[in-house]
Order: sequence, then C-alpha cells, then structure tokens
Amino acid sequence: MRYEANYIRNKVLEDGYFLYRNYYKEDEIINFRNELEYKIKNSPIYYSRINNKSIKDYSEFRSHDDVQRTLRHYMYFHNSSSWNKEIKKIIGNSINLRDEIEEDWLKDHNHKKITEKYQNYIILTKYFSGVGKLNFHRDIEIETDFPLLQFNILLSSHGKDYENGEFILKDKNNKNIAIHKDLDANIGDALIFDKYLLHAVETTEKGSTDIGRWSILIGARAKYMSFFDSYLKKSKFFHFYKNIKRRIK
Repeated sequence: MRYEANYIRNKVLEDGYFLYRNYYKEDEIINFRNELEYKIKNSPIYYSRINNKSIKDYSEFRSHDDVQRTLRHYMYFHNSSSWNKEIKKIIGNSINLRDEIEEDWLKDHNHKKITEKYQNYIILTKYFSGVGKLNFHRDIEIETDFPLLQFNILLSSHGKDYENGEFILKDKNNKNIAIHKDLDANIGDALIFDKYLLHAVETTEKGSTDIGRWSILIGARAKYMSFFDSYLKKSKFFHFYKNIKRRIK
C-alpha cells in the first residue's frame, strides 16, 4: 500500500512517527545491502562523526563505551556522483519523500533557517552480535516547532538474520513503541520519525544466518563542523583521547 505525503505528515504530527510497511521489497533491500557492504570494504576508517562539505564517505567503529558495538558507514550527498545506481535509487526515493512530507513546514521562515544549519547525511549501521546496542538518546537536543524527519530502514530480517535487537521509540505521549513486538516491523519497512524523540536499540543476538542486524538512517542531520574540528576528528590522536576520557569517567 502506498501513502501520500500529506497522510504521513498528519500521522507524524499526531504520534511523532509513522511505520511505512514494505516501503521497499526484500530483494531490493538485499541487493542494496550487498552493494553497501562492498562500499564499506573500500572506504577509509576514521574515529568520530565528521560533518563538513568536503568529507568523503567513511566508516567508524562506533560505541559509547570501550566495547566495539557497531560498525557505521557515513555517506554524504555531495559524494552521490560516486554511488552506483542501486544506492542512488534507494536513498533518492527516501529523501525525496522526506522532503515532500516536510515541504509545508519549510514555509515557516524560522523553521527553514533551522534546517539550513544542518548537513543531511546517511548512516549505515551493523550491530555486532552479543554486544551491539544503542542507549536511549535524542538525535537533536532542542525540540523544533516542526519535526525534523529521518528514515530508519531495516536491511535484514528480524527472527532470521538476528534476534532481539529491538528498536524502541518513545512516542509523543512518552509511550515506548517496540517496532518488532508492537508494530511487527521487518526488512524493507521504513520508520519515519522525529529526530527529537528518544530512541534506543536493545542488545542484538545472532540469528540463524551470519548476516546480523543492519539498518540505514537516511536524512540524518548534524551541524557543520569547522575545518579544525574535522581535521582533529580524523586523527588517531582523537581516538586515543576519547578512550582516555572514557576511562577517567
């Protein structure tokens, strides 16, 4: 079933999120994931998220503690000419729908100014079995007058490629929504949600395949960094500094 942008817009304003079932077919997603896995193997590894207008797509072992919990691959729209046809199609369709949903909100001058401060990008995440998780957090600290939307698309099959790994979202009424248990979400579904909402991923366990839990966040947004901050976060020294800081805490 296909949904109009206006319908999704109203659902997001009401609940803070909308689950778009079967947004992509399973075979489309498997091909997409395979292309992304190949892309990761040929990308550099840095030690923190970097946002500027010239950064190349790269990977990072991401965690909030000393355990390697996830592998992330960051992709930026200014690099889209280097993406292949399959990657451009999936990402393009998603960002176009997001922009269509947000179109009415951007007529508000103040909201438009806020969006212009942020760089759009994409985060591909693989959660490592037995340790892969994400604690409750917001992707933006200050609530905006209108939602800043992002698409979280499931790239592997819950109950087959991985077990547990529940994505939990606190809706606008502060109610916990577990997308597998409560919404029966699975591969190819897109969770469209306001980045201000608290969300988390519970510890992921191995399934009956070796694929694991993969998801992609399309339309992530963060403020641009200065040249100095970008350079610093590329360095091994920054990685060393982060580890020392964690141990002091």
